[in-house]
Amino acid sequence: HPRESEIAFWKEIQLSHTSIGGKTISRLKQIMQYGKFKLTTTMDTRIVEDVLKLYVTSNPLANTESVYNLDELRDIQSNIVLITPFMHEDKDSSKFLAHLQDIITLANLVLQLHCCGNAFFMDRTLEYTCQNVVSLKEDINFLRTLSQEWNEEILQARKENYYLNYYTNSQILTIRI
Repeated sequence: HPRESEIAFWKEIQLSHTSIGGKTISRLKQIMQYGKFKLTTTMDTRIVEDVLKLYVTSNPLANTESVYNLDELRDIQSNIVLITPFMHEDKDSSKFLAHLQDIITLANLVLQLHCCGNAFFMDRTLEYTCQNVVSLKEDINFLRTLSQEWNEEILQARKENYYLNYYTNSQILTIRI
């Protein structure tokens, strides 16, 4: 028979998991209803954490907004993965996890194009809602193809203008501007 201290310990564990689960489920519902991912690049953008943000309207009536960075999104992702086995209906969680993974892939591709000097991604914001989640595979494939073509174009330009090899793409763009 378990001792009272063991029972108290397991009740505390269950309560903490229920608390995390409840917060995660309510946060997930709010994200799925009011969330909008923004992939933003500026001249100062250097890392994917600068590119990706999730904006969630906390209170539609008061027009307040919460902003989640990549680390916070990964925390939410971890919490969802932890509680998913205990959820009876996890359509939203699986949709969100797949959507988040696609968004992170897009953010990395946008950053890659930005850092390689593609002018279209120098000062750009792309928005994706969490409502009516659609597959982003077409966008991902388009950006991958664009990235490959752009890198080939840059490589060819560097071969033809070998003296440019002493400069980074951002330095060349600064000179050009």
